Amino acid sequence: MKRTLHGTYIAPRAFHLDRYLDESVFRFNNRELADAARVEEAIRGVEGRRVTYADLTKTHKLWRLRPGRATRSTVRRKRISENLLPDYSA
Repeated sequence: MKRTLHGTYIAPRAFHLDRYLDESVFRFNNRELADAARVEEAIRGVEGRRVTYADLTKTHKLWRLRPGRATRSTVRRKRISENLLPDYSA
């Protein structure tokens, strides 16, 4: 698991570790299958399920409070619309 986290994922968030672990368990349990068979098994497992980004992050206050690129651009657009910042895009 350590090798997967350090080698494959750049910056895993602690609150998603259970999902990373589930993926590693799936790959370990299906290690005897060929790649195509493993993909088919994964597709069968996700059929009828949907996880949105909002569902993944709605319970994590820290994630919502961290100002990311989207948050900064939203704030910038709001300030431009309120004429608090000049609009250089025109």
